[in-house]
Amino acid sequence: MPQCRGARRGGRRGRGVGRTQPKEQPAVQAGNSIATVTRADLDAMENRYQDMLRDALAPLHIAQQTPQPLLRPQWNPRLCQTNCQQRQRI
Repeated sequence: MPQCRGARRGGRRGRGVGRTQPKEQPAVQAGNSIATVTRADLDAMENRYQDMLRDALAPLHIAQQTPQPLLRPQWNPRLCQTNCQQRQRI
């Protein structure tokens, strides 16, 4: 049976030889896995969070404070009464 094109038989080089495999790197170890969090750190984080919220919600607050123009009603009361009277006749 003929071999597939490009296939080799024998030889010293096995399958996958010649391709470089990445070498396993040791995991980077953290210097101090348990970091001390102080009250000052928590206060600073809370202040940054409050500032971020205020900045994000500022456009919404401005939109709520501006008065909305009064809209004219879309329906006409006389037209409604006319339609109601026509329905009663039917």
